[in-house]
Amino acid sequence: MSAVITQRLVDLVRALDAAGHGRRTALCRAAAHDLGLSLATLYRKLEEVTVVTTTRKRRADAGKSDLTRQEALAISAALIESARRNEKRLYSLGDAVDALRISGMIRAEAVDKATGELRPMSLSAIGRALHSYKLHPDQLLAPAPVTELASTHPNHVWQIDASICVLYYLKPGADSKTNGLRVMDAAEFYKNKPKNLLRVAMDRVWSYEITDHASGWIYLEYVMGAESGENLCSVLINAMQERGDADILTVAPRS
Repeated sequence: MSAVITQRLVDLVRALDAAGHGRRTALCRAAAHDLGLSLATLYRKLEEVTVVTTTRKRRADAGKSDLTRQEALAISAALIESARRNEKRLYSLGDAVDALRISGMIRAEAVDKATGELRPMSLSAIGRALHSYKLHPDQLLAPAPVTELASTHPNHVWQIDASICVLYYLKPGADSKTNGLRVMDAAEFYKNKPKNLLRVAMDRVWSYEITDHASGWIYLEYVMGAESGENLCSVLINAMQERGDADILTVAPRS
């Protein structure tokens, strides 16, 4: 359902709540005509946007949990650390809780109000507690909200990014046999040999990509050295140069 239809239906619900007896059917028929829907389809879509309220009394202990915040922090940290080490969430909630209980770092227990017995909390209750503390991995690992840029015409908004080539570097030399593009062999360039990486730092290849937000036009240029202000300015100047009428992004938009 599009945003326009949803907004029209929400407005209709408000109008129906305020309408007097005998006017609701007329309002629904008018809305169905405006949206190009049958009356039956309109009623079905109204059910999707209508908020159903309940008179059920809220529990006195709603929102409270027997899991302490310190225990929730320990469980959350174990899950996040597992994800960091393995680039994915390897630990399940059950595995994390069992390991932390065995190590004595958490108890995660609740009192049975009927018998007074102290029992381990269920995984579902622990999961709800993590959500209530806003410590669940699904919450912590969620991407940050993004605001879409607005561009009214080509050449209005450009975006630029620099990326280092992790596979190749250019080896300078006195002749064609010793210089040229080289592969960064994993046996020679890895974390236990930082000096090898430092030695070719200024010979590594960087790519600058510029894109026009309105049209999706892309300009690419490879540079040597590093991500620097000098390289950034050089690439921007080159991207702005006139390259003929075929390249519309180097021509000022007509008013």
